[in-house]
Amino acid sequence: MSQTKNNVPKNNVSKNDVRLVLLGGLLASALVAAGVMLGMGLSLAKGSDFDLLKLHASASSTGKTVSLATGLVNNGDEAVYILDHLNGNLQCWLINNRTNELGGVYRTNVLAALGGGKEGQDADLVMTTGNFEFNNRGGTIPAQSIVYVADGNTGQAAAFGFTFNKANIQRGNVEEGELTLLMSYPIRENQLREQ
Repeated sequence: MSQTKNNVPKNNVSKNDVRLVLLGGLLASALVAAGVMLGMGLSLAKGSDFDLLKLHASASSTGKTVSLATGLVNNGDEAVYILDHLNGNLQCWLINNRTNELGGVYRTNVLAALGGGKEGQDADLVMTTGNFEFNNRGGTIPAQSIVYVADGNTGQAAAFGFTFNKANIQRGNVEEGELTLLMSYPIRENQLREQ
C-alpha cells in the first residue's frame, strides 16, 4: 500500500481484483442456488413430507366482542375458531380439504370453564391455538389443534379440543360435535384476584 500526502493509506485494489471478487460471489451464489434446487428435487422425488406447495398458518386476532384463530388440525386439515365475547359461545369450523367446504362444526360455551362470567357482561377474553399430538383411537381422531381461551376479569384460562371422523367428513358429510374442556386453571395467584 502506498501513502497519500496526509499519511493516509491508499488502497491499491485494481479493477481486475474487483472483477474476481464479484465473479467469485456470483459463482458461489449459483452453486448455492443449484444445491437448493437439487435438494428440493431429491426431497420431492423421494416423496418427502416436506411439500413446498402447501403452506399452513396459525394465527389469532381479538376484537372487542369477537376473537378468531386458525389452527392445523391433522395432516392438512385446517380449522377456524370463533369466540363470541358477548355470550361465551366458541365454535370451531373444520374445513374439508377435499371439497374446500365446511366439514365439521364443534361448539361449547366457555363461560363456566372461565370462572362463571355472565352473558352480556363486558368480558375480557383472548384466544389462541396450539398443537398437541394425541394418540389416535380408531376412526375418531383427536384434533391436534387445541384452542386456549383466557378471561382477564376472572383470571382463568381453559383449553378445549375435539375429535372428528375424517373419513366421514371426506365423504362430504358435515359433522357436528362438542368442543371438550381439556383443562381449566387460574392464571393469577388467589391473593391478586381478591384485591
